[in-house]
Amino acid sequence: MQQFPRCLCVVVLWSLVSFAAPAEAQAEAHTIRVRLLEQHHPRTIVVQAHSGGLALYTGTFDQPVLRLKPDEQILLTLRDTEVQAETPAGTLYADALRLVAENEFGLDISEGQKTLKEARRYPGSLAVIADPARSGTLRLINHLDLETYVANVVAREYGFNDLEGSKAMAVLARTYALRTAGKYGADYDHVDHVMSQAYEGTAHLTPTALAAAQQTRGQVLTYSGELIEATYFSSSGGHTADNEDVWRSKPVPYLRGRPDPYDSASPHSTWRTEIDRGKLLKVLSRAYGFNVQGFQVAEQGADGRAHSIELLGKGGRRRTIPGNDFRLLATQHFGVTSLRSTRFEARREGSRYVFEGSGFGHGVGLSQYGALAMSRQGYSYEEILAFYYSGVA
Repeated sequence: MQQFPRCLCVVVLWSLVSFAAPAEAQAEAHTIRVRLLEQHHPRTIVVQAHSGGLALYTGTFDQPVLRLKPDEQILLTLRDTEVQAETPAGTLYADALRLVAENEFGLDISEGQKTLKEARRYPGSLAVIADPARSGTLRLINHLDLETYVANVVAREYGFNDLEGSKAMAVLARTYALRTAGKYGADYDHVDHVMSQAYEGTAHLTPTALAAAQQTRGQVLTYSGELIEATYFSSSGGHTADNEDVWRSKPVPYLRGRPDPYDSASPHSTWRTEIDRGKLLKVLSRAYGFNVQGFQVAEQGADGRAHSIELLGKGGRRRTIPGNDFRLLATQHFGVTSLRSTRFEARREGSRYVFEGSGFGHGVGLSQYGALAMSRQGYSYEEILAFYYSGVA
């Protein structure tokens, strides 16, 4: 198995306190604001403290207007643009509400229109307003400590019990959270799904994920003094990817593809899938505005990935699209395991397309199954990060 020299792969991890920032940014540096249940478009929410009481604040007032016991609930809906809160003490209305659990266990939230599989518990506090972008919908924003957020993201995104791999993921989750904070505007920093990082409160939290966040507290990855694009994915299939081959972007020095011998134990190291030919061509035709009758791999890189796909239409019409766009379109319509990566070969068999490939995800940055294997082989989290990101500090 290919190895890399341990003496050349030490990563220096800088503490958050070393970053120069405006005073107001420093004051909020350890708080993350995550919008919850955005994809559910919630119209009715039931909130209950998991244990201990629940304090209800309105507007900008710093004293609670109501305190609830652990067995009491609040039903939140909208009346026009006001939040309506039905409580055991009566109904009140406000432009904005803030709910704070009086202990560290957080809030139980069940969504009333599209039922969640189970109520979710969240740490920190919950701000509730009417969603200005979607009539009749509540906007729920969880304010919580950065390190608590990191621990819960590691548990949800990584999920393995090895400490060093979890610590590598903690550094990445923290770096991602800080680099992209505020991209959604003034109200919140992140969403709770894959457009940011998967975060479902404390339901998935494990002792390993918590220890990983605590033992890497304040550590981030930088390149030339700037926070890196902390991209990661499930499985490389044996080779990671250059960022520009996957996305329409300029080459990033630390996101260089390389052979990955540590991914061989992944359950996605090889895979085969079939997709109905007519259905796939219909999806492609609808997406690109012409009658697509077939496709072929236009460019396949040395890493084995389909960098571009050429769509073939009537009358000789052709269009070339990025391989990752092709993959995402397939997974959107046929499931996440239908086309797990762009590292594939394709052929037609009768009425179906057969794809045989390796890896799972976009392939840029850290492979989670690779990190797991490195951790089990005795590598430290610094060495794991140094392997997947070139020249970082």
